[in-house]
Amino acid sequence: MITDGLNRIWILSKKNVSLYIKRGPVLIFGLMFPFFMTLSWVIGRDISINHVFIGIVSMTSFLAADKRNLAI
Repeated sequence: MITDGLNRIWILSKKNVSLYIKRGPVLIFGLMFPFFMTLSWVIGRDISINHVFIGIVSMTSFLAADKRNLAI
């Protein structure tokens, strides 16, 4: 049961990566930009890895979101 669920998650993730992540603007603004912004903010500061990870995940999910499917 758990293996079936993990297999479905893996298949859905592979599909989403091929549809959304491999495009140019998403790759640059959704993945690379948050990483380098966080890196420039972290250098020289005493910040725990938990805060860094939370920041990267939140910026990536915000900037890489597919804006066409938002229902406002």
